[in-house]
Amino acid sequence: MGCWNETCGLTQLPIIAGDRAVLLFLVPRNQPSDGIFYHPHDLYKIIGLPLRGKYNDYGCIEDIDDTPASQAVLEYFQNMKKEGIVTTDIPKHEKVITFKNLDSLVKLIERGYVRYGSDRIIAQMMFHEKAYNAITADVHERVPTNSEEIKGYLVLQDALRWYNRKLEKKGSGFPGDKDFFAKYVLSSMNFPRSFKDYLIDDGEYWLNIIRSQKRKNLIAHMIGLLDLLLAMSLMRKMFLPQTGKGSQNSEMYLHTILANFVIDHHKKNKTEWLKYNGDDENKEPYKEYLFHQRDEVSDES
Repeated sequence: MGCWNETCGLTQLPIIAGDRAVLLFLVPRNQPSDGIFYHPHDLYKIIGLPLRGKYNDYGCIEDIDDTPASQAVLEYFQNMKKEGIVTTDIPKHEKVITFKNLDSLVKLIERGYVRYGSDRIIAQMMFHEKAYNAITADVHERVPTNSEEIKGYLVLQDALRWYNRKLEKKGSGFPGDKDFFAKYVLSSMNFPRSFKDYLIDDGEYWLNIIRSQKRKNLIAHMIGLLDLLLAMSLMRKMFLPQTGKGSQNSEMYLHTILANFVIDHHKKNKTEWLKYNGDDENKEPYKEYLFHQRDEVSDES
């Protein structure tokens, strides 16, 4: 089997062997009946949490970072396989046949041998780690203006932070913690459907891990996934397996043409806005981005 470059889901630039990358697992959804897509997760939903490592030139990452998220992902797939929610269809000639470690897990998923249920093949999506970090860090520092769904991201972030602080101060059994999590996190109607599905579909698994604090600081990784969901929504991108399999093409010049167009287009929009609105005191100042900068969340909130 040959080698190839992967494709970054944010920049569509090639991910080359040795590049640091973030790997995300996806499950296909049913196509909307009206054929219209409103959200980044309308075609594929996220399962697990992002993994980080180096691209190995064969569709996987290697030297995967040992983090609370990576260990939770491995345990998630092991448990879902035991319960029959995740199934495998592995040819006899394959040497890797179990989820004994993360390396075997990502290889089996990359080869298309792992299914969610009996018929939905689990796919994957990669990102250049630096691009992923830059985009999610910027989104993390913003506050919403008037979008109810976007507000929901930040509401959930605050709820998860609050819950984590309570666990650290009082342990996993403090009164009302399960009721709080169920009411304000799992049952909330005010955050994106993809993350609600993500929690509720396998909610008992994640709830047990968080309550037991089996994986320290796991909530921080969940909040990081929320930042990605929001960034993808703002950038009008979808969660999808990327093109480029089987190709070692490392074309980047066309991407610079597109990048220059984006910069010029932004300057043009700003110039036109200022031309028609700059002297109007009743208009808000021109905004480079959608939201104001985010305020710090109080520990007592």
